[in-house]
Amino acid sequence: MLAKIKQKLYGLSNDILYRFDLAINSKNLPLLSKADLNIVDQLKKEGVVMTSLEDLAIPLTPQLKKAASYLVEDLENNGVTTPPSQNKKEAFSHSLPIDPIKISQEHPEIFLWGLEERILDILDYYIGVPSVCHGVNIRRDIVDGKQIGTRYWHMDGEDRNVVKIIIYLSDVDHHCGPFEYIPKSLTPSYKTFKNINYTITNEDMERVIPASQWRQCIGRVGTVILVDTGQVFHHGKIPEAARTAIFYGYTSHRPKRPELCQSSSFRKGLPYFTHPLSERQRKAIWHSQDLPSNTFYSEES
Repeated sequence: MLAKIKQKLYGLSNDILYRFDLAINSKNLPLLSKADLNIVDQLKKEGVVMTSLEDLAIPLTPQLKKAASYLVEDLENNGVTTPPSQNKKEAFSHSLPIDPIKISQEHPEIFLWGLEERILDILDYYIGVPSVCHGVNIRRDIVDGKQIGTRYWHMDGEDRNVVKIIIYLSDVDHHCGPFEYIPKSLTPSYKTFKNINYTITNEDMERVIPASQWRQCIGRVGTVILVDTGQVFHHGKIPEAARTAIFYGYTSHRPKRPELCQSSSFRKGLPYFTHPLSERQRKAIWHSQDLPSNTFYSEES
């Protein structure tokens, strides 16, 4: 009972501070180009935006491509075929990940891509308060015919807005497990589903939203998807061929459910990230309260 009271009080104070932050930051939003304002508008209306590495033209993209190519080759050649998790609600129950520590220590440019000024400007403008990155995953979905893990339909609950940036590292067609979602205007409430214990299958979803209303993100290598996974139901379609992708995760700097952020797989590489960062980049990394404040970064700028 006491724990529930504390949780409720925390939620109330967090919500008050969040609304105060929104009011203060409404006058200090970053200036965006017309193209980036279009990205924000689409996120607000649809919940999902598709673009490409080429169109975004982020300065670190060549380095990201080179590092990602090396890691994908390493993933394909390591001979591992068994997913590392037995938890049927986790992504790693149906996919093979690159060790996030390896990314942080050997290929920091991949994480730094997600901390580029333009990326942070778009996210800060969309969320309305300073955004923070929770880390990066690279994983390859295996072909096993199972609807488990993130192949169940779900919405993420870490915050009011949870933005994921997904970069396809392989060509993805209708057979390769594309990212699939329900448009924001059609996304139902969890309350619509009865007795599903947060494991919403395709059959469950089709009883609420017909499959003709589902949207798939199809694209070649370098396709980029920005999605508010806290606002739209989504999942990875069961693949008939392997799909490899990079996933970045972001919330506001004051997430509604920090305990969920704490347990996120996105964070696993952060304690090993020591590359010099700018002041803004340091502030744009979500800092766990149980780790030293200097664990993730160098004081150099």
